[in-house]
Amino acid sequence: MRFAGHILRLPEQRYSKTAMKWTPLEGKRKKGRPAKTWRATFKEDLQNIGTKWEEAENVASNRERWKTLVAQYYLQQEKKWNVVGYDRVFSGQASHEIVTEDLQNFQVVVYLGGLTDRTICLQHPNDAEHENVKDIYNLAERMLPSQLLVFASTSEIAEGSGSISMIETSSVQPHLFDAYVLSMIHRENALQKLSLNSTSAPRMIGLRLGLVIGLSNSQRIDFGHMAYVCQAFLSGKLHIVHPEAYRSFLSMEDMLRAVTIVIQHQRTAKGFDLFHLESFSTSISNVANAIAFRSGAHVVVLNDSFDKISRGFSLNTTKFRSTYHFDFNGNQNQIVSKLIDDVPRLCTGRQSRLHKKSVPCVVCGSHEMLMVLDLQNQPLANDFRKTPVEALKCKRFPLSLVRCPKCYHTQLSHIVDRAYLFSHYLYQSGTSKSIEAYFQWLAEKIIRESRKINGTVLEIASNDGSQLNEFAKRGWKTVGVDPAKNLADLAQAKGHTIYVGFWGTDKFPHLPSPASLDAIVAQNVLAHVDNPVTFLRACAAVMGRRTRLYIQTSQCEMYETGQFDTVYHEHVSFFTAHSFKKIATLAGLTVIRFEMTPIHGRSCLVTFQRTKLSSSTVITTAHKQLPSSLLLALQKERNLGLTDTWFYVKYQAQAYSMRQWIVHQLMRLYSQDHVIIGYGAAAKGMVLLHSLLEMPSLKWQFSYIVDDAPLKQNTYCPGTSIPVRPSSELNRHNLSKPLTIVVFAWNFWEEISNKIQKKIFEQGMNNVFAILPFPVQQLIKINQHSKTIVTQNSFRLLPWPSPFTFMRQPVILFSSLPKRELLLSSWIRHHAPMFDMAILTIRGLTLACMIAALMSSLTSIFNSSSTIFTIDIWQRFRRNAHDWELMIIGRVFVIILVGISILWIPIIRAAQGARLFDYIQAVQSFLTPPVAACYLLGILWKRINEEGAFWGLISGLFIGIFRFIWEYSYTAMPCQLEHLDKRPSVVRFNFLYFSVLLFIISGIVTIVVSLLTKPIPENYISGLTIFDLDNPEKAIEIPTRPGCMHKANTYCDEEQPYSFENSSSCHIGQSPNETEKKALHFFDTGTDIKSFSFESRTAFLSDDSTGICFYVKTAFPWICGLEKTEQLDGQSICSDGNLHDSTSNRRSITSIRDDHVSSWDKKCSYAAIIILALCAFVWTFFTDYRIRLS
Repeated sequence: MRFAGHILRLPEQRYSKTAMKWTPLEGKRKKGRPAKTWRATFKEDLQNIGTKWEEAENVASNRERWKTLVAQYYLQQEKKWNVVGYDRVFSGQASHEIVTEDLQNFQVVVYLGGLTDRTICLQHPNDAEHENVKDIYNLAERMLPSQLLVFASTSEIAEGSGSISMIETSSVQPHLFDAYVLSMIHRENALQKLSLNSTSAPRMIGLRLGLVIGLSNSQRIDFGHMAYVCQAFLSGKLHIVHPEAYRSFLSMEDMLRAVTIVIQHQRTAKGFDLFHLESFSTSISNVANAIAFRSGAHVVVLNDSFDKISRGFSLNTTKFRSTYHFDFNGNQNQIVSKLIDDVPRLCTGRQSRLHKKSVPCVVCGSHEMLMVLDLQNQPLANDFRKTPVEALKCKRFPLSLVRCPKCYHTQLSHIVDRAYLFSHYLYQSGTSKSIEAYFQWLAEKIIRESRKINGTVLEIASNDGSQLNEFAKRGWKTVGVDPAKNLADLAQAKGHTIYVGFWGTDKFPHLPSPASLDAIVAQNVLAHVDNPVTFLRACAAVMGRRTRLYIQTSQCEMYETGQFDTVYHEHVSFFTAHSFKKIATLAGLTVIRFEMTPIHGRSCLVTFQRTKLSSSTVITTAHKQLPSSLLLALQKERNLGLTDTWFYVKYQAQAYSMRQWIVHQLMRLYSQDHVIIGYGAAAKGMVLLHSLLEMPSLKWQFSYIVDDAPLKQNTYCPGTSIPVRPSSELNRHNLSKPLTIVVFAWNFWEEISNKIQKKIFEQGMNNVFAILPFPVQQLIKINQHSKTIVTQNSFRLLPWPSPFTFMRQPVILFSSLPKRELLLSSWIRHHAPMFDMAILTIRGLTLACMIAALMSSLTSIFNSSSTIFTIDIWQRFRRNAHDWELMIIGRVFVIILVGISILWIPIIRAAQGARLFDYIQAVQSFLTPPVAACYLLGILWKRINEEGAFWGLISGLFIGIFRFIWEYSYTAMPCQLEHLDKRPSVVRFNFLYFSVLLFIISGIVTIVVSLLTKPIPENYISGLTIFDLDNPEKAIEIPTRPGCMHKANTYCDEEQPYSFENSSSCHIGQSPNETEKKALHFFDTGTDIKSFSFESRTAFLSDDSTGICFYVKTAFPWICGLEKTEQLDGQSICSDGNLHDSTSNRRSITSIRDDHVSSWDKKCSYAAIIILALCAFVWTFFTDYRIRLS
């Protein structure tokens, strides 16, 4: 059915925050007025009040009214109805401002307005009554009986019905209602009373809407499926309350169709009627499981579930379905699928709104600034006062982070007067050893790049002159500018030329000339100015052709790790590579290098030079040729998503999770009688402190804050009564109480933790813990010699789009016990993690496989090492050592290797910045190149001989060992601090490059020695090189020269034993002749060789003796894994007194075949398997369970 007329939409009321419950009035107009399209009519109305259509879209989006435009668009496009919209956001369009004559021209009026924010309804009940009851009542009084008023109510009127669907005539339970629901039931009663008592009242239809679920711009995301989907992808967890409570849900499509059919059948409407609108009803746990099933998130039942039992509500829609022959099509699976398919749009709804009170972008000047993070009103971070009364009275200013969608710059929405901030500044840059080391590195870098021995440097914001000191030490002339008179005096006292004033605003006529100025340094100051373009232009004005400008801004990775503590009033700007590129163009500068430095939590160091280009075409061409470092930074930001709103939504979620985790830890520790203090009264620490203090449920407090800056000591933190004390305050700590330190200056964690460990050693302190806020939130137990992570924040962002369609199988729990609502929710809370054990068991099996692989590798390594030692080294001195002796020596050697490996761990930690893989590769680079060189030359070159190979290997070995000892006599810096590496350049020479050099040296030595010595005869190497493979002549074996090389015995092979009956040296008990002694390097020790006969072994293993000796002799071979024998089977004593093998003429050795394995070996194998399985299970079960409970 088509209607020719207009739909009137009356205003959405103030405070409304319901994204799915539309709050406009809509109506069908009579045929007295020319028909216009909705879009044209609305545009015309906007033009009458001087507002552009584009601006109206922005306003609607910001005030959550775009959902009403969706309704108008649906009625206009789908039903070809003309729509007239009214909204109180525009002057003269509030419901009470509509002229009665115009109001009575409409056939249908749809009123969805009202005050829906529950918090405001609770705080201002009179406003709720006025907005939700009186406003629509006054409107209905001015309408005609021929008109139809369709108004919205809430399904929560059915609260308490639970899973039993409530019909329209059922009695309600007002004692369960909050202020908002009470105002809705009052609306229904007031309008019904008007319909009964007044003959001039319009016909009225009330729609009790379920929670409307669907996608629309700028909708609310704090309830229902929208809230849970956002929680799932922004935290990896679903926090639910009252899991068994029922809720009524209405899909947006069903609601649109329902409102449409009511309008189409407006002629059959009664005087007053109520209808329930619901697509489906289900429990909260069912909703959470459905979303967890699709997203892979974990469901967490909060403790609030047990404080108050809630049955929830559901609606019976039989009346509406039978009256209008209507079918509700919405279902949970369909809704969840649509929401998850468009997660960024869903979760960024409110993030896209304009910040109307924000200052324009300080880079490009755009007025379109979007909200990123709101930290509420905070005092100035460095506004420390002498008394707590003064500190509590500190003035507070808005602190919000906004971004520019045009140049991708982020900044503060409110800028505090710079003179008020910096005229008397307390921050000193020279109080940290880490900063001092960084200043040294930066000075050396600038001097090296300038290629000047005695240059001139200008530092803007020179502070106390710490950076200028490093230039002065290296012979440079130093000039500084700083607005803080107190800090300028400190710098002047150190011998620097300092001018007091604001750069870019004040004039400094006595600065060095551009030609004589070699470098300008501006660290952590560009982000502090309110007009950075003017600042850089002032820099360009004093720069010469060769002058380089070094700009450093801190916290360049703040978004990646969720850092927000650098958002304070001194920091106006938070630059990105994109905004640096834009501001360089505006200031007439060129970026020649973009670097990241490990100071202040990873800072950006950008090097500029002047751009001397006149033609705009040339400028465009020049800026296309950006340095590779800047191009990489730009690409990295695009990959991270810094140009997308979704990225900042995730950043906000990460920041909020961080605060929640720290507050949870502080509450838990404070309840255990911990003394809580902070370390570092830096500006970032004050921002973090106030962010924590503003979190709900504040049941903990800081005793004091420790800081090493003398100007801040014995003051009070801004806006609080928390004192600032020197680190010596730790000496007065009560040792009977545990101590928890929140490290506000987390970017100096290593330095601070070392100081704390020193205090622990000096004072004998126990139970000292530290909370590290960034980059990963951790609770760390600090001991004298170690730092142990107790727990850390498990926050995670789920990937979107999800790599798997279905990630988790939901678990449905049934209970037939009485009061199952309480029992079942409690059971879920305490035992649901057990259902994840299947996945955790896989982790345990994986660990077992890794241990097995590791043990297999170590076994082969130790076995090979012991074999090399016993055969190639031990047998050179013990030629006739028996196998049982070699086995004992081999096992002792393995034990020694294990001990050396354990003692070697500190060297590995100090090597290659504690990077194990790099260490392994480095050691191989020191040892393997000579072997590779010898091998390649052996297969490629005939001329190589034994002498050349020997000396090539020996020279390479000595060079490699020398480099190894030299390198690991120093401690390598981690990769983030490589610029602070003070090792000699030779040692810093990369091990991979060194391996190439060692390969070349070993090859050269091998070649030279081979050429200087006698070559190997041709008949011995025929066909052995790669170029001689086709030689038909086969090489003959090179004879072994006596006394030069010892060969291991080979006659012990079980398969092909060597006969030794004709060899006198092969009789075990017979002494070797003089020639054999010489060949074997046998040294005369005064012991006859006959003493090493089998008789000695037989005597040793004999159990004829008694007492302690018997047990020692019995235990010794048992521990070594040898089988004890009463007699030597198969052997006889000859007439000459020597022992011979009467069967196979072989030594008697223990077979390694399976049927000869001792029972002890089998027991060890079984025990090892059981222990590994047990360890895997214990680690899997208890470790993960402890993390969950924490």
